[in-house]
Amino acid sequence: MLEQPMAKNRHTYSITGGVPLEGSITASGAKNAVTKQLVASLLTDQPCVLHKVPRIVEVDLVLGMLAELGSQLDPALKDGAWR
Repeated sequence: MLEQPMAKNRHTYSITGGVPLEGSITASGAKNAVTKQLVASLLTDQPCVLHKVPRIVEVDLVLGMLAELGSQLDPALKDGAWR
């Protein structure tokens, strides 16, 4: 069973179960934040780079809207970054 901790530290999770866990994961960016960050990038004329952008439908929709508004998007950066 996966539980979020009661502490304000959201970077850890408490897992209760009878089997030891092994391995690692790579967490992508926060899906709820990245769409707002993409829109906020319109407020500057300077290049913006967002790292670890999750490839989800909501992000693709916002990227499409930004492209329609004339934004130049470069998805060919490392670590899922967009410029």
